[in-house]
Amino acid sequence: MSFIINKDKRELFGYLMAQYFTKLQGVLAEVYDEKDDPITAMKKGIRAYIDCGLQNPNYYKLGFMINPDLNKGDYLKNGVPGTNVYLGHRALVEKCIRQGCFRSMDVDLATQIIWTMNHGITSLLLSNPNFPWIDREKLITQDILSTIDAFKA
Repeated sequence: MSFIINKDKRELFGYLMAQYFTKLQGVLAEVYDEKDDPITAMKKGIRAYIDCGLQNPNYYKLGFMINPDLNKGDYLKNGVPGTNVYLGHRALVEKCIRQGCFRSMDVDLATQIIWTMNHGITSLLLSNPNFPWIDREKLITQDILSTIDAFKA
């Protein structure tokens, strides 16, 4: 007999994710500097995303690696911390495109490709800790540079 019904699980999941995304949003707000050019801001943002995931592995796994049984309509809701993180990332990608730092392309496509690249390294480092990775710092740094280079104009 289950003491937690599905609705309660979804509410608990939503609460935990709101906590993580609020933390991530705060971390990103700290690393972005209005004086930074968009490429520098993007590098800082990618690094902060990866570091936050690696420093909060259980939250990261819960939010991105465990199927929470969400429907399409559960994503990108106004005022939700996860939506705010995504839209902040999207705005920075759009700024990179608009200022000519990134080549001209669909902003949503570029945003989601960069996000999947960030998620890839974060999830692999978390889910495969015994893989014989090269120096972690070197791997993350080169991943960030490669991600940025893939979009440069």
